[in-house]
Amino acid sequence: MTTQSALPPLSTFSDSGVPPNVSTGYTTLVCLHGFMWHGASFAKMLPLAGQHNARVIAVNQLDYPGSATHSPEELAVLQRAVAATPDDGEAAAEMLAYWRARARDVFDYLVALVREKGIPPMQGDKGGIVLVGWSFGTLWMSAFLAFLSEFDDPKGVELNKYLRRVVLYDGGWFFLGTAPPTPSPYSPASDPALTERSALVPVFDRWLCSYYPHTYPPTAEALVQSTAAPLADPAPAEGDRASARHAPPEDFHPQDWLLIGASLKQGTPRTLKARAMFSAPADSKWSALRVECVFCAQSYWEPVWGAHQLERELTEARRAGKPAREVTFLRVDRVNHFAHWVVPEKILKVFLGTR
Repeated sequence: MTTQSALPPLSTFSDSGVPPNVSTGYTTLVCLHGFMWHGASFAKMLPLAGQHNARVIAVNQLDYPGSATHSPEELAVLQRAVAATPDDGEAAAEMLAYWRARARDVFDYLVALVREKGIPPMQGDKGGIVLVGWSFGTLWMSAFLAFLSEFDDPKGVELNKYLRRVVLYDGGWFFLGTAPPTPSPYSPASDPALTERSALVPVFDRWLCSYYPHTYPPTAEALVQSTAAPLADPAPAEGDRASARHAPPEDFHPQDWLLIGASLKQGTPRTLKARAMFSAPADSKWSALRVECVFCAQSYWEPVWGAHQLERELTEARRAGKPAREVTFLRVDRVNHFAHWVVPEKILKVFLGTR
């Protein structure tokens, strides 16, 4: 399931470079974007990296500028998964293999960074790599964690000496592999009045970019109420955020839309979550890898619910004596889904662990 293209599966969209006057010991922050948005989503953090002894690298996924496109074979896998019945055995297996290939893409990208860019290894609380997946990118992180212990670099880079932390940043309940609440709060994607894509997209964008007065821990009923009463934007995002949107204003990213539909139909996020979060470690060399789930307190309801449910599931598994990964949950107050755009320094410090 390799991508047939002269371009790499993942490409560097932007790189803040080595911090001024620093040759070793800095932390490298590698960021994967979400659905419809590309690496420019993290543009506001790049100018701030040097003063925090960090290097920020924004990465573009498949079918985004500079990266390879899906091969015909990969698109056929996604199309079969959408057409198959839910949790169809063959289609589910193909989707799992698809996400294993994406996890390998991330692994190979990080190894190439280490080899070609001279990334410093971990040295106590300095150096190394922090890998962040935002929104839809959290599903990439689940896949990466699910298959990480199966990968090695044939040329000898020991990535476990570099990769410090994996951050699942403001991913919705579906991307985190948890169950939705009942009753379900409003979502434009399930609004019967928005069957036309041209009507759905602007409502979806407003819903995604608004601020909501959630309480925590959330309940389904409270989320229904808070979603129905968004707050006035306390820090209006500049209009140039459109520069970070890869899909045209009137549409969604077609391949990602297909990928989300295929993954949803076959329950793939649940399977990836089980492998990433609830399986006994297969390789002790990754035992020191830290995992964090960062969510924004005033985001749209799905990340708030997803983080709460994942934390609950992990706690219940540990109480029952079952394998459960140690995950740190961090709630960032007074910010929404685009915190890295509106308050970039605040989020940068959260990712670097210096807040």
